Amino acid sequence: MISVIVPVYNVGEYLARCVESILDQSFLDFELLLIDDGSTDDSLEICRSYASLDNRILVISKENEGVSVTRNLGISKANGEWITFIDSDDWVERDYLKTLNDRLRYNNKADWVTSGLIFRYKNGNDSVEKPEVTGCFDTHLQDEFFKIVTQRLVTSPVCKLYRKSLIEDNKILFKAGLSYGEDRDFNLRYACCCNFVEITDYVGYNYQKDIPSSLTGRPLDTMLAIDLQYWNDLKKIFASHGLSNEEYGAYLANRLFFMLNDVAATGHLSETQLKAVDDLTDWKFLRNNIRYVKAGRLLKYLISNKKIKTATWLYSALKR
Repeated sequence: MISVIVPVYNVGEYLARCVESILDQSFLDFELLLIDDGSTDDSLEICRSYASLDNRILVISKENEGVSVTRNLGISKANGEWITFIDSDDWVERDYLKTLNDRLRYNNKADWVTSGLIFRYKNGNDSVEKPEVTGCFDTHLQDEFFKIVTQRLVTSPVCKLYRKSLIEDNKILFKAGLSYGEDRDFNLRYACCCNFVEITDYVGYNYQKDIPSSLTGRPLDTMLAIDLQYWNDLKKIFASHGLSNEEYGAYLANRLFFMLNDVAATGHLSETQLKAVDDLTDWKFLRNNIRYVKAGRLLKYLISNKKIKTATWLYSALKR
């Protein structure tokens, strides 16, 4: 059985579309957990109305604690061998669960199934995001592990199937203290516990993009600190898996540099905030791998746009 976990918070406008797409699945062996995170609109009432019509639905209501706590509660209440997460403003195609489940039948060794998605926009300019690689990957092989944890869609918990026993046995939970990036952190730790990962280019998840995000207005230095911590975690995991050749170094160097690019391009951080960035940044690693990144292009941009203070900070840091 698959447990479908849907965190719900003030999505009355979109919730029916989400729930109906799940109830309309051609694959029938699933339960649906609708977990209301203290909504102040009619979301909870909508959940309860659907639950009264279908006994596969479990509705849980709790105080507002955030999406990480909500997903963790869903994991603890799930009865299925497999778990999938669907956001309450998104929807899935009718063959979504069947297709992901079929990948398990095709590869019964897999601990994780990942697929693609469609970014949906209200203006109709939709775009398809597929994994960069497909097939069955052995996490014990360096190159294959690298391909798993560096795919773009590893940052999201949707369009995936997780083995519940692996989550529980390894005590993997979403970190409630993270205000941003909790999905990629969870997935990185989960990937490290997998033996085999099945990646398919199937696209059956519709991700609604142009809805106001809780990230809007979040301080850049807070987000950057979380990004840098994730980078440091990724670097340690690469090292623990023996990943040390030029391809891995180039990937990490570019990830780090583009994070710093967000800081340098704004030029609005205070001396205290820049000091915090300094403390989290592995400048030695970046200097040793600077040949892989286009540092000169960014410095030229900063100087031409008269962001001299930020350009000086970045140049000085790279030359230490």
